[in-house]
Amino acid sequence: MKQLIFSLVLCILSISFGFSQISILIEGGANYGKAKLTKNDILNNENILGYYISGIPKYKLTNRFTLQSEFQYSVEGFGLGDGYSPHPIDQKHNLHYIRIKPELELGIMGPFSVIGGLNYGYLAFATIQNGNSSSKVSKGTYDNDDLGILAGFNIALYKFNIAFKYNYGVASIFDLNLTDIQGSDLGQVKAKNRFLQVGVGYRIDFKI
Repeated sequence: MKQLIFSLVLCILSISFGFSQISILIEGGANYGKAKLTKNDILNNENILGYYISGIPKYKLTNRFTLQSEFQYSVEGFGLGDGYSPHPIDQKHNLHYIRIKPELELGIMGPFSVIGGLNYGYLAFATIQNGNSSSKVSKGTYDNDDLGILAGFNIALYKFNIAFKYNYGVASIFDLNLTDIQGSDLGQVKAKNRFLQVGVGYRIDFKI
């Protein structure tokens, strides 16, 4: 699947050389969400706030359809807590991804358009934050590769763009076997990334 996504991105970039004008959207914004865990009766996970920065080459196929390949640095994750204390998040897991997103954009009316595509992420590193202290997570705790589906919409105002995108993870980013204090098996916990991105971008047009 990783090779397929890279092939799609290369195909998009190669097709762009056949167009007289190429646009690049520089975008940044906030991530809000969490890695959805199974076994929520044992582990209480909470939404956290992160951020992302993207560079998005864009080119039009028709007046309504636009292909784009989004290259993104994204900080996501989840919070863990017991659910009883005044501060429900005891640990904050920050996952730093390099993401590649082949996308298709469809103009629907005026400045409004909808987007959809794939979302491949490579985990650069991860940290766990406890209060004011932060420590790096050892390699192998989380899977390096993440895969998801994205959907959302854009609002284009002159050269500015407002984006709303939801990323629905379909692959587990870690598998954890739980046991109680007696050592009895409580089952396996899986986590899948689920988060909303809200961002603002500026489009730069290039003529070849």
